[in-house]
Amino acid sequence: MSSATLQFQKQVGQLQAEAALNRMKLSDSLKEMMDHIQKYEAADPFVAGIAQNDNPFKDQKGCLIL
Repeated sequence: MSSATLQFQKQVGQLQAEAALNRMKLSDSLKEMMDHIQKYEAADPFVAGIAQNDNPFKDQKGCLIL
């Protein structure tokens, strides 16, 4: 078989696999996404922030021994 035939067979196989996928309605997937976000919102440090004493990037105190 020629390389073009193999390429087309590969492409047809990929298209068949994509056509067989179960698709969700956008409204259903958005509802699931919103539920997930609201469920974990309190534990998200980007939303709730972190305590100042747990922050590894806070300004360090200077050296006391000079």
